[in-house]
Amino acid sequence: MPGYRGRWPGARRDRRTSDDDLLSALLIRVRALESGRSLPRNVRPGQLSEEELIGFWADDLSPVAGHPQARIAFSGQVCAMLKFDIAGFTRPDRDEEARIYIRKAFYGMLREALEESGMPWERCHREDRGDGALVIAPPGITAHGIIDPFPGQLRHRIQVYNRMTIPPGQIKVRAAAHIGLVYRDDHGLAGDSLNLLSRMLDAEPLHTALASSGAELALIISDYIHDNLVLRHPARAARTPFRPVNTEVKGTQISAWIHVPGAARLQRTRPRRPARRALSRSGGHRPGRSPPSAAPRRPSPRPAWRASSRCSADEPRLRRSVQGAFALKAASSALPACCILSQ
Repeated sequence: MPGYRGRWPGARRDRRTSDDDLLSALLIRVRALESGRSLPRNVRPGQLSEEELIGFWADDLSPVAGHPQARIAFSGQVCAMLKFDIAGFTRPDRDEEARIYIRKAFYGMLREALEESGMPWERCHREDRGDGALVIAPPGITAHGIIDPFPGQLRHRIQVYNRMTIPPGQIKVRAAAHIGLVYRDDHGLAGDSLNLLSRMLDAEPLHTALASSGAELALIISDYIHDNLVLRHPARAARTPFRPVNTEVKGTQISAWIHVPGAARLQRTRPRRPARRALSRSGGHRPGRSPPSAAPRRPSPRPAWRASSRCSADEPRLRRSVQGAFALKAASSALPACCILSQ
């Protein structure tokens, strides 16, 4: 095979190389690229121990779902990444059994939402975070589903789950999304993109948005995702509104966008505040307090145009009434009526 220089990784090819050695080297090379693992260099496959072969060829088992998961085969690839955090996971009203139940339910909802959004669960790299998860899609998977329909899919599943669960088991989730370079070393994944993703998830505006909205999910995305996946698609931007936030987390300046699925509908259907109802029922003062002393109300004067028009119309009748009253008074006091009228 032209251009191939080894029976196995690190070995040189010579004329005595057999077809079996060449096939073994090719299979080992493909497996190394897929899994990111490696075998001892300059060692023939027949000289490897059983533990080394099992460790190299065995499938990875996810500690959460029990299914094989993909690994990032190359270092320095641009990938879509998501990170999640269950709000108030260690609340006092949740014991250990409740937290285990919540974790299992959350991973089931997350898997279904990703599958429905075009991000196959089996092909994504996943890491558990105790009260959340990290999910990284391989470079070949499009990230458009992060904007639509993933937020609505996950929010709907959480909503149904909360409706069927007692309060200690009900959850709210914060999520962060970004696209950037991902690197692999001997200890796992690393890179500035992952650091930014974690800072975005810890941003105070995201905590406030989830707590104040009453929604089940709050999503924050980076400027890069907003510029490339939201602004370039007006229809998607109309269905999924975002608002900008600028904050600082652990010395890192964050410029991002927050979306709370269903927040506008919650605002429209939110009932009136009880304090306002109590205030209206109590006659304008707060319950339990004596009403303030009110000044005597003066009668509102009649409009000048109405009074003048009425006087002009009834002037003869009023004059006769006044004259009759004065005449009656004069008769009772035995005074001449002409004197009283002259006064």
